[in-house]
Amino acid sequence: MADTIGYDIMSLPTYAGIVTDADEEVFLLYTELATLKPADGDSNGVFRGLGFLDNKKDTLTIQITTVPPVHQLPETVFGKGKRKSKSKIKKAELEVREFELAQDGTALRSRSGDTGSVLWKASIDFAQLFLQELRFPTPQTLFSPEHLSKAHILELGAGTGLLSVVLGPHVRRYTATD
Repeated sequence: MADTIGYDIMSLPTYAGIVTDADEEVFLLYTELATLKPADGDSNGVFRGLGFLDNKKDTLTIQITTVPPVHQLPETVFGKGKRKSKSKIKKAELEVREFELAQDGTALRSRSGDTGSVLWKASIDFAQLFLQELRFPTPQTLFSPEHLSKAHILELGAGTGLLSVVLGPHVRRYTATD
């Protein structure tokens, strides 16, 4: 039995269920996350929310780093064995991408319902996941690079445009609206 359900552009885990009421699903997810406590005093385990990154700055520079999963690192990274070829060592290197985005924190504070004028942590998390899986695909990878390269993506409410900048080069066409 397969571990994922394929839908061309993306694969979902077999345990994934169909969401019939998005509002109810979001409520349940946040309720569950709110009840989580950090284990053994580890504050890194606390859910930090989807909130905006920094609404005080007009320009934000963010870095997204991709790194090979531990099982894909050559032995030389761990200091074992003899020196490997340069091509194998390069695979272990970090890849850091930097993005500079404009935002309008004043609009967030002064216009009721305006949420697209600032960068949200959830957008950074999704961009990180996308780039990590694109660079280092696994059998459980969410998106199919082969199908993505042929995809036409329409993003409604693109806000600061982070996802269009990150995903755009990897798809056939990307249309972002706000």
